[in-house]
Amino acid sequence: MSRLAPLATLSAPLADHPAARAWKGLGGHRPARIELLRKASRTKPAIYRLTFANARRPAVFAKRSRTSDLALERGVYERILPRLPVTVPRCFGSLADHEGSVWLFLEDVGDARPTPDDPAHRALASRWLGLLHRWGAVEATAAALPDAGTARYLQYLRSSREQLHRHFGNPALSVADRTVLTRLLEQLDALESRWPDLERACRGLPVTLVHGDFRAKNVRLRVVKGATVLYTMDWEMAGWGIPAADLGCGPMSGLTLPIDFRLYRETVRDLWRDLDAAAIRRLSRFGRIFQALAGTRWACASLVLRSPRSLIKPVGSMRHYREQLSGAIEASAGWLE
Repeated sequence: MSRLAPLATLSAPLADHPAARAWKGLGGHRPARIELLRKASRTKPAIYRLTFANARRPAVFAKRSRTSDLALERGVYERILPRLPVTVPRCFGSLADHEGSVWLFLEDVGDARPTPDDPAHRALASRWLGLLHRWGAVEATAAALPDAGTARYLQYLRSSREQLHRHFGNPALSVADRTVLTRLLEQLDALESRWPDLERACRGLPVTLVHGDFRAKNVRLRVVKGATVLYTMDWEMAGWGIPAADLGCGPMSGLTLPIDFRLYRETVRDLWRDLDAAAIRRLSRFGRIFQALAGTRWACASLVLRSPRSLIKPVGSMRHYREQLSGAIEASAGWLE
């Protein structure tokens, strides 16, 4: 998960704090401090950070949800990732408390993020992603995850369009804002008209476990026994499908971690011998479309807000994603015919 500045810090008393009680229920040591990093929202769980008097004991992140059982992420951490040769934060377990909340406790692996234009970090990310896809493809439990293929992103397209229509009359939107929304609607309609071509172009591509949100903000680096190790977190978008979204490294380096396709291909070659450079490029182009649709969906959810200031960021994001969609569709034109 992303490192966030604490919204509040509690050092005493801690025994009755819900995070401390849940952690104790799993047999954890008493924390010396609890930080609230993120309040719960309609779509995101609250996040706490527990630190301990013993400096050698790693800090722990605690996710708390009252609206869901965190089943997807819990299942990935507890049943799938331990069976794969990839490095991820240690999962200390999950617990439902008497208040109706579900908790998930994860190791804090530090603050160091990869730099997208660093060749060494790019190599680490490429090999890590290759290992995830290569071994995830033969992990039977991963195949039961939600669909992360074209059906997921078509649903994102349609739900975004429904939100745009529903909130188009929001009085907090300016004339310029509505112009952005209108152009985005036109882009979504045009893309849906080509969706059968996209689905046809995806046939025959390999399917595997996908992270679904493989971005620098969800990756950490840590030195272990003199070697830099990459850890990936936040598996809320994990699923089963073609690995396009994970490979969709476009010109905006902040969106994803750029992948060295040669190193990635070397890592998966023993399983997918027919996955050549052209097929990986196709996955990457489609991944940029998928990423833009995922981002559009999150931005459109904010159209319920009722102040012009609160709409500046989501409308700006919609303008950005419309431009990304346009560029990605143009770059994919050779496959969408």
